[in-house]
Amino acid sequence: MDLSQVVLVALVLAGGSLVQSAAGFGYALFSATLLVLMGFAPHAAIPIVAVAVIAQAVVGIWHHRKELQWGMVFKLTALTMLSLPFGVWVLGMTTELGPERVRQMFGAALLMVLVMLVVLRPRPRDHVPAPWTVAAMCAGGFLSGACGMGGPPIVLWVMAHRWSNEQTRVTLWAIFALMVLPILVVLSLRFGVVVWEWAGLSLLFIPAVVVGAIPGIWLGNRIPKPLLRRIAIALLMLIGLFAIGQPLLFAG
Repeated sequence: MDLSQVVLVALVLAGGSLVQSAAGFGYALFSATLLVLMGFAPHAAIPIVAVAVIAQAVVGIWHHRKELQWGMVFKLTALTMLSLPFGVWVLGMTTELGPERVRQMFGAALLMVLVMLVVLRPRPRDHVPAPWTVAAMCAGGFLSGACGMGGPPIVLWVMAHRWSNEQTRVTLWAIFALMVLPILVVLSLRFGVVVWEWAGLSLLFIPAVVVGAIPGIWLGNRIPKPLLRRIAIALLMLIGLFAIGQPLLFAG
């Protein structure tokens, strides 16, 4: 990457971190889609997005480690691995269709997960039935492999539990952190060693993720969460629609 690309990637990751810190979701949805729109191959965008945020997750896990049930987290992460290879296989098939179709796929995936977040409002309970657990984790694994946006199904599953805010957040951080290595392994089996090169390069962007979180937290403390959620969803929908329609917008 040249200097201009480095700056743009840093801004995209900082923007995703800002959205996530303010609204409580949206980091991968925002960052992965924009990186693909900027011309990055999916097997570059997904490692960049996944690895750059891991430091933030590790800090959160350490801070709330007493709330974490490691046995449960390992089992949940293992379930995501069942569908991850299939998601990467779909991604590989899509990349063979050309860059425009890849961007449209990411836009469609973004809109799909936004609809999921808007429509599905799970009622907190003490126990979620096993079939729903398997479905949510497998959906998260598939989407992680196919477009790097596996968070929403897992978030909805966690939100369906009557847990404290701390346990909710640390469980999500732990699952996402544990998923990073398997995602990189499966991607590298399909796309080669370049996946590890992008993953290593993404470590340089960890400061951008941290910096982006600062104004996000400031906004989150001053603007009502429902309003921030609506703003984030509207912004992400515009990005998704643009990704789908860009072949027509720039035709000729």
